[in-house]
Parts: sequence; C-alpha cells; structure tokens
Amino acid sequence: MTRIITLIAMVAATPAFAAKGPFFSLANTDFIVLISFAIFIGVLLYFKVPGMLTGMLDK
Repeated sequence: MTRIITLIAMVAATPAFAAKGPFFSLANTDFIVLISFAIFIGVLLYFKVPGMLTGMLDK
C-alpha cells in the first residue's frame, strides 16, 4: 500500500503546470516567486529574526 501511495505522490509532484519560456523573465511566475522568497529571507536576516527566535527559545 505504501508503494502505491509513494507512486501517486511522485506523479502528483511533477511540475505539470510550470511556466513555460525563459526562466529569467519577469513574465515567468516561478522567477517572480523565487525573487520574492529571496527578498523575504533577506529581510528576515536583516532584522536578525533568527537570533531573536533562538534567544526566545533559550529563555
């Protein structure tokens, strides 16, 4: 049963609806999401959120 579920999950995870065309284009939604995620991680690191979280966990 787990093999069947694994096969179904692998087939479902294929990028069937990925954007077509050049990757480095502002018309490509995958590229826009990548840029947005990188900016989000950069903002978190700029405001030292990981350090604040570890400090709160240590208390």
